[in-house]
Order: sequence, then structure tokens, then C-alpha cells
Amino acid sequence: MLLEQVVPPAHASAAAGLSDTDSASGGAGAEHEKTPASSSATSWGAQPWLVDVRDASKDRPLTIGYISPDFFTHSVSYFIEGPLARHNRKKFRVICYANVPKGGDAKTARFKQMVGEENWRQIETLDSLECAKLVEKDRVDILVDLAGHTANNRLDVFALRPSPIQMTWIGYPNTTGLPRQAMDYRLTDGYADPQDTSQKHSEELVRLPRSFLCYTPHLPLLDVAPLPAIANGFVTFGTYNGLAKLRDEVIQTYAQVLLAVPNSRLVLKAKPFLTESVKKRYLELFEAAGVAASRVALLGLVPHNTNHLTSYSLMDISLDPWCVLPNLR
Repeated sequence: MLLEQVVPPAHASAAAGLSDTDSASGGAGAEHEKTPASSSATSWGAQPWLVDVRDASKDRPLTIGYISPDFFTHSVSYFIEGPLARHNRKKFRVICYANVPKGGDAKTARFKQMVGEENWRQIETLDSLECAKLVEKDRVDILVDLAGHTANNRLDVFALRPSPIQMTWIGYPNTTGLPRQAMDYRLTDGYADPQDTSQKHSEELVRLPRSFLCYTPHLPLLDVAPLPAIANGFVTFGTYNGLAKLRDEVIQTYAQVLLAVPNSRLVLKAKPFLTESVKKRYLELFEAAGVAASRVALLGLVPHNTNHLTSYSLMDISLDPWCVLPNLR
């Protein structure tokens, strides 16, 4: 598994809470020895954390804890499902800390079944300290954030340093900005973060050999629909993305595409298009760029993933907005 490649079972001397793991003094092993035993990065947790060497043996599995608000039918869930299903349970205990309200959905139940009832923690009602104490009680060796600075994240727990090794992965492809006392690593790859990247990051980057994530598709798989242009007699372009990505320069480019292809149409789908005032504003943007409103269809959120995926049958060519936000680079 990915995390198992990053931190092998021989973990007794691993150190956390370091301000500079690349220092000339010899890296993490030397740095933790220099850290004063009385230092404290937060108001909770009396001293720097080390993996308890007394409990390091072949008989004790390494405990990995995943904290996420997205253990339900959410984009992140399609990338964490594989790891949850394929961890070697003889070597690794996996605990999920679900910041998911109202019990989640059917996918939440499936994840809970994967890790087992005894390894599932509902934390949506817990404050920072209560959650940190729960992680400590579970003796988590590696605590993994799956949200970064997205909605309902629990970076507040990481700031209290409840686990010897803490890292961020999947949900937010950018730095958390937390100091090394709170976040040691960010899992990435050589494509998302090349060796010569100028992107600033507070964590140490761990580049996995290929991709830093792997998609598990929605089931059942849907049949590919017939090309809409065959029945329509015109080409339909489309993009289903967060509205924040559809900035003015993107709209201008899409308008130029429509003007360059006679009779073509564009379909955009985003949750805010359920609001008439938002739809009106975007149609006005296209009209200002010379595209008639009748050539642009704006769709809002639809219930159930099957309906969402089926709506791709409305377009012939999918357009992807280029990277326009720092956390998408």
C-alpha cells in the first residue's frame, strides 16, 4: 500500500514535530534527539512525540488513522476506497475518524464495514481536544488528513499533535501551511509536484513512484451513450466543475470556442446553477462575449451519482478548465 511504502514497519526510531528534517545535522533521527524534552508546540501534549519503542514488535500491527469529512459519496471517497479495501490487515490496523454528520450514506456504511465497527469513530460532535485524546487513546502511529483546507476539515486536531507521525493526502493538493510540529509530510508525486517545483510547502514532500492517488470507479459502470451530435446535428461542448474554476478568462475562452464552431452549444453543470440569479449572471457573461444565451445550458445539482454520470451523455466534447487556483497547480 502507498502509506506502507512511505513508513515501513521498522518504525521504532521515527521522530515527529521537527522544524527541519533536511538539516545538515543528520535528518530526522538526529533532530529528534536534539529536541528538548520539555518543549511543547501546543497547549496539549507535554513533549515531542516518538513512537513507543516498548510496543514495537512484529506482533503489533502499525496503526494508521484517517481523518476525513468525506467518508460518504464525495469525490475524495473514490480515491480512499482502494486503500481502505487493500491495507494488509495482518500488518496494519486502520481506523477511520469520520467527521460526517447524520451517519453519512450507503458509501459511509460500506467504508465502516471495510475497517470494522471497532475501528470506526464518529467525531463530528467532538471538539479538538476530545478528538485528539481519542486518537491518542487509539495509539495511532500515523495520522492522515484527507481534507486539507476544504469544508469541515479537522486540521485543528493535527495542531494538537496526537500522533507520532502526521501527514496530509488526497483531498487538498497543496500545503496545509501547518508547521512541522503539526504536519510532517504531504504525499504527492513527481507530476503534481516536480523536483524543481517553486510551490511553497511547509511539509516534507513524499513523492510516490507513480500517481499519488488511484481512482475507484462508481458501480455499476454505465454504458457509453451515443454521440449527441448524431441526433442533434450540432456539437455540444461541456464541463461539469466547481464554479470557482469558471473564472472570466475561462468563460472568454469557451465563448471563443463556440464562436469558432458554428451552431455549437455548451452545457455547464455546477451546484450554484440551481439559483436563478447565478444562472442569469453567467448567461450575461456569455452574451457580453458575443454568444447567445440560447446556446448555453446551465445545469444544477442532480440527485444520485448515476444521474450525474448519465448527464455526460448531453455533451460530445468535454472541456476542462485549466489550473486557475493555487491549490489546483
